[in-house]
Formats: sequence, structure tokens, C-alpha cells
Amino acid sequence: MLHLMAKDRGQLVLVPASYNPAEVLWAMDGRTVVGMVIASDVHNGRYRAGVYTPQTQWLGDLPVSGTLWICVQRHGEALVDKPQAGTEEFLSVQDALAAIARNRIV
Repeated sequence: MLHLMAKDRGQLVLVPASYNPAEVLWAMDGRTVVGMVIASDVHNGRYRAGVYTPQTQWLGDLPVSGTLWICVQRHGEALVDKPQAGTEEFLSVQDALAAIARNRIV
């Protein structure tokens, strides 16, 4: 399993997720998966960003619960428990990755 607790926080890189490499990019710090980027299903050309927590439940390499989504609000960003308005605001995968870096938990 790739989800390990990070000892030191380093630079994040995007890697195609093993369970759906065509649609999901993992944000990784070394061997630790800290979040994911997916294309918005609402707005073409925009992306959603999610972060994983110690409570994220995994079925092999598939996160089945516990993902928190980064929601862009008027005065910053908030973590929410499901995709909703405001979670599809990132204009590039790099913008989404930067949001994961700002909001990461593991």
C-alpha cells in the first residue's frame, strides 16, 4: 500500500493513480500519497483537489472514504467532506497541486 505517514514534508509531485491513471493524479511526497487531483465533472478545464487524512479508508490502492475536498471560498480555502460548489475552481493541475500543498494533512 502506498499510503504511509510522512516523516518530513517535501515537494509534492503528481503521479497517475494506480486504480485510474487516466483520470486521477495522486499528489505524492516520496512514497506517501497525500491527496489527489481530478478533472471537474461540472466545469470543463477545471480541476478538483482532495487531501487524505489518517482516517482515510483504503481498499488496496483505492481510497473509499475519508477524502477531504478543497473548497475555494471568498476568504480562502476550506476542507469539506464531499465535492460541491467551490471544489472545482482550480484552473490547472498545478493550481490544484499547490492547493493540496497548502492544505495537506498527511
